Amino acid sequence: MRIRAQRLTPQAEQADPTRVLENVFAVQAQEQPAALLSMRARADGLTMERIEQARQQGDIVRTWAVRGTLHLLSPADARW
Repeated sequence: MRIRAQRLTPQAEQADPTRVLENVFAVQAQEQPAALLSMRARADGLTMERIEQARQQGDIVRTWAVRGTLHLLSPADARW
């Protein structure tokens, strides 16, 4: 159940970085390449370019949310 909740099983839906973050709340990584890899592991067919595009459009926020570590979050979750 935990693996499924973290989206680490094959997904039937289309790869969407915003949906990934809505499902898992946040992805933590101190280095940007590690964060991108973590996102790609959670959505079949998701590309680094698509994640970066979502970030530049404001669909994904990179911030220091918890404990001073870098996270990727959805803007709605980053707000509070």
